[in-house]
Amino acid sequence: ERYLTATLQPLPNANCTESYKGYGILKSGLNETQFCLGSAGDHLVPGACEPWNGNEVLNEIRPPVDTNPFPEDLVGVSSYAPDCGFGRRPLVATRAIAFLDWMNTVIYKTANVQTVPQVLMEKELALDYICEASDREAGVCVHIDHCSHRALAKDVVKVCTNETAPIVCCPVNSFIATAHLPLLTECETNYQRFRKKYADFVGDRAGQPLDDGDHPHSVMIGWKVNKTSTAWHCMGTLINLNTVLTTAGCANSVRRRSPEVVSIGETNVARIYDGTAQIVRVKETIRYPSYNPKTHDNDIAVLKLESDVL
Repeated sequence: ERYLTATLQPLPNANCTESYKGYGILKSGLNETQFCLGSAGDHLVPGACEPWNGNEVLNEIRPPVDTNPFPEDLVGVSSYAPDCGFGRRPLVATRAIAFLDWMNTVIYKTANVQTVPQVLMEKELALDYICEASDREAGVCVHIDHCSHRALAKDVVKVCTNETAPIVCCPVNSFIATAHLPLLTECETNYQRFRKKYADFVGDRAGQPLDDGDHPHSVMIGWKVNKTSTAWHCMGTLINLNTVLTTAGCANSVRRRSPEVVSIGETNVARIYDGTAQIVRVKETIRYPSYNPKTHDNDIAVLKLESDVL
């Protein structure tokens, strides 16, 4: 009933493939969105079985030059290990960074404008000039980062000029005052503004319960049983003010119902309602479109919360 941690070692992908060939999964081996972890001991692996499916996989040491946009150096979420990893079966985890573009799309409604055809306007226009955008909408020539990428991706990107920087014809109602979109690459900086960050990566405390306050990004994911009771079946990681990252398997684990609530701030199930935890309702569950529950490919999902975490 309490969140546990363990120090696991990266293993060659072949180890996971060999361990699970009899389970009807990983027949073609791990792909670039997965990685393999294990421990030297013949014991259960925390994070490999309910209710800890979807648990965060962290690097113990953040490298000096780090481009990882996720909190606490999150590198993945635990996907599966039959029998909770007993018998030295390794843990297969989903690599979070492999789904970064998809997450930015579903969380922040961005679009990859690099894949949209670009057309240079017949008469080049300078910055701030009035122009005619797609669908004959009134527009203004602005830097591409000042325009909603989702608006630009509708048809073609009309380019006002390319002389110094990509200046595009942006529909007036799609203009963004800030010079960038709120992508997950800003998550670490933004997170520290509203929630104290701890850098406790368990180390020699492997297998021990966490102290109060450890890993504040971890959340318990629950389904309402009745008006007064909640079943907490798996876990996730808060990656911004109102979004939780978990596995698609977790988000589909209770009679194919989407999760209804999350608990932040308390990893002891018996103490969730003691007043320390924040209970926030889930507004929307978004599983990766090509998630395969039989093979566990693309095992990732995000939960959008009804309100921000304080």
